[in-house]
Amino acid sequence: MVHALEAIRQTPDPLMTVRATAVLSSHLRIHLDKEDAHLYPILKENTTDDEQISIVRLMSSKVPPERFPTLIQWLFPLLDLDDQVGVAKIWRSMMPQPVFAMVKPLIKKSTLANWTELIQLVPELSDK
Repeated sequence: MVHALEAIRQTPDPLMTVRATAVLSSHLRIHLDKEDAHLYPILKENTTDDEQISIVRLMSSKVPPERFPTLIQWLFPLLDLDDQVGVAKIWRSMMPQPVFAMVKPLIKKSTLANWTELIQLVPELSDK
């Protein structure tokens, strides 16, 4: 699917692009749902909080800084409130304050439905 999207990118066809993107999105959603149902419970049972933080740090370090806003826009709407809290707390612990200050508005924009609850659970996200 990714190769098909690359071919479409090279010779754009709006209808083919929409179809290929819909298929990729559908498969990605299935994959992510399986991770939520199977992989994450196993990780939570078999890894410590420190190990989980290490995993998130490693994954986050692979994202180029200029793509981090896109990651936030994509990731946070996919997460439930508990996972949004977890990611925000881990990022807060690993990011320097000036970097986290730039990330906060991006998280807010991506979590408007949960924002009030999220800042109650992660007060560092609040502007106060």
